[in-house]
Parts: sequence; C-alpha cells; structure tokens
Amino acid sequence: MLYLLAMPINLAALILIYLCMGTNWMFGALAIVLVGTFYLQILVYFAAPKAMARRALNFGTAEIETSDAGFRASIGKNVTFLEWTRFKHIWMYPDFVILVLNPLLLAGFAYVPAAGMSTEVRKDFEDAGQRINAA
Repeated sequence: MLYLLAMPINLAALILIYLCMGTNWMFGALAIVLVGTFYLQILVYFAAPKAMARRALNFGTAEIETSDAGFRASIGKNVTFLEWTRFKHIWMYPDFVILVLNPLLLAGFAYVPAAGMSTEVRKDFEDAGQRINAA
C-alpha cells in the first residue's frame, strides 16, 4: 500500500527537482528510488504471487474440517485453524469459496476450491457466510 503512495510522491519530487535545478545528484538519487519502487511493485504484484501459486500446486490436497468456531485446514504436516470472526465476508460460488479477511489490508482474501468439498463442509461455509454477511 505504501508503494502506491510512494510512486506519485517520488515522481512529483523528481519533476520538481528537474524543473528547479536540472539534472544533478539529487535528480539521479530520486530517479534510482523511483525505478527501485517501480521494480518492487512489479515484483510484489506479479512475480511473487505467480511463484507462490506455482509452489502451492506442489503441496497436494488440503483437508478441511469445519466447526461452529471456524475451520481447520491441513496439508500434510501444515495445519491451521481460522475462526469465522477473522473474515469480513464469505462469498459462495459454484466452483470455489472466497473468504475476505478482516481487516482487508492484511492479506486480502483466501480462496478455497469447491472441487471435492463435501456437502456438509459447503453447508457450514454457507451458514458462516450468512451469519457474517448479516452482521
């Protein structure tokens, strides 16, 4: 989020320094910061999610168990329990479930594919979604 704010500020400072003093060491330093910030944005928004998605495909199939408090997801030795209160919205679709995290700025959302999901687990996600979306 800060990268989005830093880009226009750096660009404005770069233009202001160029108009006031021409090209000098300050112009070069800010140009390097601007290019570095742009590079980091490209890396964060495009390269890193692709690499993580590629790696996630090698984990195998997750097992999901639901309860009134939340759901437990396990892939091999990796186990996590997420409470329903962590989610701001739960959106149900025929092929997947989107869990919007609360607060939104932390990680955005989680995606759970519905392929192989039992009707019992799907019903628990729907019930939790109705409770959360109604609140």
